[in-house]
Amino acid sequence: MHAPDPITHWLRPFSLREYHQIVDAGIIPSDERVELLNGLLVKMSPPAPYHTSIIQTLAQLLEPAASGRLSLRVQLPLSLNLTSELCPDIAMVAHPTVHATRYPDTATLIIEVARDTLSKDRGLKRAIYAHAGIPEYVVVNLPEQHIEISRDPIPGSSLYGRHDVSKMTAPLQLESLPAFAIDVLQTIPLTLLDEWRDEKTNPPWRDRPPRA
Repeated sequence: MHAPDPITHWLRPFSLREYHQIVDAGIIPSDERVELLNGLLVKMSPPAPYHTSIIQTLAQLLEPAASGRLSLRVQLPLSLNLTSELCPDIAMVAHPTVHATRYPDTATLIIEVARDTLSKDRGLKRAIYAHAGIPEYVVVNLPEQHIEISRDPIPGSSLYGRHDVSKMTAPLQLESLPAFAIDVLQTIPLTLLDEWRDEKTNPPWRDRPPRA
């Protein structure tokens, strides 16, 4: 007896052009946030206060590193291939004048702040970023309270050659911005730190002085 075909075998993916036609036709409500991931329309999580706070603080810390050479994009589209258009939390791309008539198709650095979306950011999104040749991909892993960095995408594959994991207590060192380091823990809202403490989840601030 043959095992049933997985449902993905029967799915009909959309192309990037078809996706834009769907959006332009208003078939998807303007207040519904979706991404095109390998041809599939995938709902984005609704914004949460802690999530937007972390992203905003990270963006403020990264802005000086752009130095006019790069542009910082926050939750804005990247058209990475013919079947994927994503809105990463943070992306560093070439100067915006290069992309005046289209969305960027690559980035120097991508950061995703993950809580409820951790499996998607670690799985499907990481594979798409690797296949697109994004050289450095960072996941701020809130549930496990550490930072995951993927580097050296393997050409012709959906894999990265290097993966590094560090605690949030360690500065985030970026190869794409070698003279720059970020204290990620300082971007985490105090309310979320209190939640971690209440859950007794091996809090990362245990060896750090309290914030003023």
